[in-house]
Amino acid sequence: MLDVSCSGLGMVVREEIPVGSWIRVEFGEVAVFGEVRYCRQQAGVGFRLGALTDWVVAKSDLARWGNSGRSDGDAHLCASFRQMKSSRTKYGPPV
Repeated sequence: MLDVSCSGLGMVVREEIPVGSWIRVEFGEVAVFGEVRYCRQQAGVGFRLGALTDWVVAKSDLARWGNSGRSDGDAHLCASFRQMKSSRTKYGPPV
């Protein structure tokens, strides 16, 4: 992790991640979900990625919100977040 702000995060990753992809980054007791805004190759280190932070979720809440037992758990959560984002709803658990 290179930098973190209220609205985004920056990091170096080994593989290119397409712009527009939803990602999940975990640190401490939280999982941060965001949308990749750029991913540029940097010589010798991999790719510099910048993501817009959309949701910060306590790891303990993930199972309660329907991630448990689903083979597509993160995809399901990201789809729910994207749906809420498009409807301008920015509160409550994904449904």
